[in-house]
Amino acid sequence: DEEYESHSFYQYRKARRWLECAKALVFVGTSFAVGVTEHALLGAAERSLPSFSFNIVPESATQAHEAGGELGGARQHAPPMHHIVGCCEVTLPKL
Repeated sequence: DEEYESHSFYQYRKARRWLECAKALVFVGTSFAVGVTEHALLGAAERSLPSFSFNIVPESATQAHEAGGELGGARQHAPPMHHIVGCCEVTLPKL
């Protein structure tokens, strides 16, 4: 398997720096099924960052992922994920 840092064009180091400076996390249209979202959620849990998930599927689809996976119980100690359901062109401007 390749790592995010194995290719410079992924710009993962830049993403990590942004995550280290973040005051909140906003996820748009993700299933949380890739490593970068796992890393971001772990950072949010460690730093108690508020997190927002904008998606067109109800929150129950992403809540199931939050309960397990590599995160273990980390999300249980983090602020809640705020799920905003609807078309992003309508919901994102309200952020």
